[in-house]
Amino acid sequence: MKRTAFLSAAAALAALVVSASASAQDTVSAADPAGLARAMKFAGFDAELTTDDVGDPMIRTSFDGYTGVVLFYDCDAETHEGCASIQLHAGLDRKQPMAADMALSLARRYRFASVHLDEEGDPWINWDVLTGDGLPREIFVKALRRYAATLDNLADEVFAEERGN
Repeated sequence: MKRTAFLSAAAALAALVVSASASAQDTVSAADPAGLARAMKFAGFDAELTTDDVGDPMIRTSFDGYTGVVLFYDCDAETHEGCASIQLHAGLDRKQPMAADMALSLARRYRFASVHLDEEGDPWINWDVLTGDGLPREIFVKALRRYAATLDNLADEVFAEERGN
């Protein structure tokens, strides 16, 4: 009888360890840039892990054909580890500078997108994601895909006059 109880407790503990391990594999966090890059690749995105100008992690990628990066924020200033958030970031290179009122109009209409103009008047589209201790991978992938779709929709508007639409 004691042996049965011990085996049941051991089985329960093993199930808990397997469950925790599976759960950890199903989350992504800015604190684990390599894991975040793997999740991106798994979802079909390019993901080249590198560092930015200050030494924080950065992932070079593309979103539906538009070159972009994943920037890491809230990292330790000295070690560049322990990041807590990311920003999806891509620019749209226009032939002519975009008017500021058009950029503001886009920012108002697209819920999660942040739009700003660079010194040449090209719009940059940012999308912040707080990952904290871990975000379900499925939610992260949905955020990536939604950003890519939003970027594509924004590009249609940004380039409409250049394309004659």
